Amino acid sequence: MGPARRRGKERAAPAGRFAPRSLRGYNRAMPLAAGTTLGPYVIGDLLGAGGMGEVYRARDPRLDREVAVKVLAGLDAARDPDRAQRFEREIRATAALSHPNVVTVHDVGTHDGAPFLVTELLQGGTLRERLRAERTIPAADSVELARQLVAGVIAAHALRIVHRDLKPENLFPCRDGTLKILDFGLAKLRRPPFAPTDGSAATTLADSAPGRVSGTLASMAPEQLRGEPVDARADIFAIGCVLYETVHGAPPFLRDSAAETVAAILDRAAPRAGGPQVPAALQRLVLRCVEKDAGERFQSADELRAALDTLRSELRAPLPAPAQSGGDAPVSIAVLPFVDMSPTRDQDYLCEGIAEEVLNALGHVDGLRVAARGSSFQFRGSGADVPAIGTRLGVAHVLEGSVRKIGDRLRVNVQLVDVAGGYQRWSERYDRSSRTCSRSRVTSRNGWRRHCAACSAHRRSARCAAPRRRSRPTSASCAGG
Repeated sequence: MGPARRRGKERAAPAGRFAPRSLRGYNRAMPLAAGTTLGPYVIGDLLGAGGMGEVYRARDPRLDREVAVKVLAGLDAARDPDRAQRFEREIRATAALSHPNVVTVHDVGTHDGAPFLVTELLQGGTLRERLRAERTIPAADSVELARQLVAGVIAAHALRIVHRDLKPENLFPCRDGTLKILDFGLAKLRRPPFAPTDGSAATTLADSAPGRVSGTLASMAPEQLRGEPVDARADIFAIGCVLYETVHGAPPFLRDSAAETVAAILDRAAPRAGGPQVPAALQRLVLRCVEKDAGERFQSADELRAALDTLRSELRAPLPAPAQSGGDAPVSIAVLPFVDMSPTRDQDYLCEGIAEEVLNALGHVDGLRVAARGSSFQFRGSGADVPAIGTRLGVAHVLEGSVRKIGDRLRVNVQLVDVAGGYQRWSERYDRSSRTCSRSRVTSRNGWRRHCAACSAHRRSARCAAPRRRSRPTSASCAGG
């Protein structure tokens, strides 16, 4: 477990909070009190706790900086050697890494018999906290998070370190947009192929005993569940589970009981991730990551990064240049009903209304052939791939989107999909307050119609399917959603 912030609004430490207090005689089965000293570090607030220990905000008076201190509370190495060894593994594995996407280790030590690890203090929240608040993350944002996750994993694999417990709780998107990997408590070093076994190779962390299962159940690879030796491809499986959850809202194999979850991981294919708003290329990438047979997955994190780079380029691909007049076939498009991604799933009327507004606006653009409402809306909730829907409707492009309402904030994501290639041509996100939606509905409709009419000189351009945003929301307004 790495440093994680306490849920809720952060509070400034009052004067005297870091007044030193001796740890000697303190019952470490209980949380440390503010002001306790561990070596040179003065303990402040408790930030979080997990199976591997407790994490505190602390101050290093020597450098006058705040740090995170992780303490293995209540440790008795003689009575609980496994826990002590796992903590030692985390220290060694994390200290060996120096990468922007891996939490930085500043120090390690023991005080009055209590081992502790000192790392940078991160600002933000775990990916699990973000998923609890938003449920899903747009495809483009999910791919960017996955790219950073894979970059950190590549650094670990270069040192033959397999994390073995990648999950949203161990991933920390910072406020500056950087993703940090936490908790190498289950990490182990792998011998390179044909490495000597006389101790001269870097094998300071031995493999787990045969048949032993370690990790978090919902994201464990089949070979890991069976207690077989694991390699970097177990992390690839876990990355696929994380990416699946960010776009779908739930892990691919999690079921009501542990037995059912194990059965799903070992024997059942992952269901389709998300709705029609998830690009087909992203679907294929995720499903390859979570293949049962490790030989069918991406064989290295480098290979996965290359695939993610290609996918990101496709998601950001510019719209084609306007078609020239002549004998070319007219540009065609279908508008699908938007998908309700709200936690309460009670925005169907709004989803259908937005799609109708866009469809009506596009219908006034000369040279643009728009599929009829009855034809495109029949695919509501069908789960069919967008390219397949476009092929059946005989159109070159499909406009799809989603609506998410959280509190009084509305977030609308829109994507333009190329039917022939199955990739995303354009995407945009709109954030609004639900209190202003009734007033802005007519404004947005008229604005989109004016924009489409202005595109009449580019009759065969799919660019007309991309309504211009009237304004870009500030980060503060986005945070409100």
